[in-house]
Amino acid sequence: MVIPVTLLWISALFHIIVNSSLPGWSRALWVIVIFLLPILGALVYLVVNGNHAVVTADGQTSSQAAPGRSADLPAQLQHLADLHRAGDLSDAEFATAKAALID
Repeated sequence: MVIPVTLLWISALFHIIVNSSLPGWSRALWVIVIFLLPILGALVYLVVNGNHAVVTADGQTSSQAAPGRSADLPAQLQHLADLHRAGDLSDAEFATAKAALID
């Protein structure tokens, strides 16, 4: 029981730290909540923010990461279309990623 709870807690903290789409004060507040209420705070954070893609330092979301460069253009476009259809990419993200592939 201790290991799964610890992994949940660490996962929530890691997600807070790497999620640059959260403003600094929001991150600080979530860290305080997770330290004060470890299990409940981590669960609430992951339920509220867990479905959002993590924004990396270069400004791309984890769901925008380009497919492998060794794949041909039609396969990359199909991969993007699948992500868009599944709801992992918004219309704007899909258009941006598609334009980047084509250019």
